[in-house]
Amino acid sequence: MQRLISEGARAMADDPVTMLAREFAPKCLPALAAQGVSNLKAVTSASGKKIAGVWTGAGCVVEVKVKGDGDEACYFVAKKIGSYREVRRESGLVDHMSYYNELMFYETDLADKMCDAGALCPRPLFVARQSSGLADNSGRVAGPQTSARLQRALTRYRVKEDGGEEKDEGVICMTKLPGGRWGESQDHIQGALTWLARLHALFWGARADEVVATGVSDQAGFWHLDTRYLELANMSQTSPLRLAAAGLDARLKSDAMQTMCHGDPKGANIMADKKAGVSMYDFQWFGKAPPVKDLAYFFATAVFLCRDWKQSDEEAFLRYYHGELCQLLEAQGDDKPTFEYLYTSYQLAVCDYHRWIEGGFCWGDMNLIGFHTEACFRRIHEGKAPKTEEEYRAKIFECFPP
Repeated sequence: MQRLISEGARAMADDPVTMLAREFAPKCLPALAAQGVSNLKAVTSASGKKIAGVWTGAGCVVEVKVKGDGDEACYFVAKKIGSYREVRRESGLVDHMSYYNELMFYETDLADKMCDAGALCPRPLFVARQSSGLADNSGRVAGPQTSARLQRALTRYRVKEDGGEEKDEGVICMTKLPGGRWGESQDHIQGALTWLARLHALFWGARADEVVATGVSDQAGFWHLDTRYLELANMSQTSPLRLAAAGLDARLKSDAMQTMCHGDPKGANIMADKKAGVSMYDFQWFGKAPPVKDLAYFFATAVFLCRDWKQSDEEAFLRYYHGELCQLLEAQGDDKPTFEYLYTSYQLAVCDYHRWIEGGFCWGDMNLIGFHTEACFRRIHEGKAPKTEEEYRAKIFECFPP
């Protein structure tokens, strides 16, 4: 019996989750104290519980419990980002670069600035990078376009630096958010829209370019065209959404409203607490874009995925967001967009998201998505309908000037 207990204890000690918890708990103590989370002076024990995986399979998310003297304990979250060298699918390689973007995000003070502005999110406690030592087999699964994008991303996100060893693994230790599951109630929806308005106002206009200069992505969202060339290749050559794809992308990049977006505000990435309000996490797709990209995805995959879509309800929520945003912009001396301009750009962002769905898979309320896509294409096809990508681009800019 004693031998079995010893073997069980040894196996637990060798468990990667437990090893991660024990390695990083002491390193997080100073930041936990600075953030007012805990006053632990030393770690007497640390344990971990895996609470989620990552989309590409190379990594995991762990809740760490730290105990000190007596019964005092505190918690934090550690996100383990594995190496791109572990990924065995081309689409997975494309997606895995976003986790290095999240490393960049947490190596800055962006999360602290957002929390200070009322957009509550996990604050960084400790961020580490290291080399995996794995062989690079990415060339076996990546085509020429993916290989080229991979090399650019590795440089941009400082995985690969001149004259240095690749640091292709990382761990982000962050504060644990209060509360529980976000729901589709009126209060929760408005709380999330207020959160988005605070984020967007904080980095409005030229401020977004300053953030991009720190190294985070210059494009937000997982479906932006430069990343989704594999899904674009799945679409029919005669599909209006495919023919319009480059034009829609260019129009959104030229939009007068530019800011930093969360990039993935689905319900699973949102929490709600009675005291702290709404918060969001998962910043792998954080980047620069018009705010309507966040809104299109939020409404299609969070608000109306589990409740009946009504155009009147959608417009009411959009007007609520517009009011929150304009109040913040006015207070900081920025020009306010009209609701009509916001709504037009929102419809274009929905069309852009629909393009990804057509080449990828269905995710979101298709009544909402189809309504706005049809509305945009009615205008684009009015009169002489375009037939080429160039004609679609010209007509999009004619119908929806930035």
